[in-house]
Amino acid sequence: MKTKFFTQAVREIISFLETEKTAYLVIGGLAVGVLGDPRFTYDIDLSVLLPEDQIGIFIKRLQKASFKFDAREAMLSASEFGSFRFYYKTVQIDVILASTDLEQEAIKRHKKKQFLGKKVCFPTPEDLILFKLISGRPRDLLDAEAIVTRHKDKLDRAYLKKWALRICKKSQNPKVMDWLKKKSK
Repeated sequence: MKTKFFTQAVREIISFLETEKTAYLVIGGLAVGVLGDPRFTYDIDLSVLLPEDQIGIFIKRLQKASFKFDAREAMLSASEFGSFRFYYKTVQIDVILASTDLEQEAIKRHKKKQFLGKKVCFPTPEDLILFKLISGRPRDLLDAEAIVTRHKDKLDRAYLKKWALRICKKSQNPKVMDWLKKKSK
């Protein structure tokens, strides 16, 4: 039963991040549920801002806490892919190490929202839209559309355009800007 420990997992990882004074965002399905259309997810996705020399210490502290995983495997994954996975009981928690300017900016711009009895750092609607567009999977595009629909009149369109232009220029792919032009009218 995957849902049995979900609330407990959210509370534990947020408490851990607060204790460690680690800058983070809850992203993925949880963030979409809060900022877009509610939908169920079985995992917790986080973007975490850590200096490179602190990643190993962070992973060791996670292991000493109530989380389960192979620390060596997590270090290899963090080094190779910029992400790693661990578990609280049966709940999967995925960490993406914030390495891009957008991720770092999004963490600075976070908004705290009450969620499952904790004050939790979520991205702004604009930043979550951009994350979803970068990923570009069909589910992510639907999530981005739901966020645009829910926040349509309140979105900072200049911010979205600025980052979409940067993303398109860096990746030499106009899809992000094309999508925003089409969906955020």
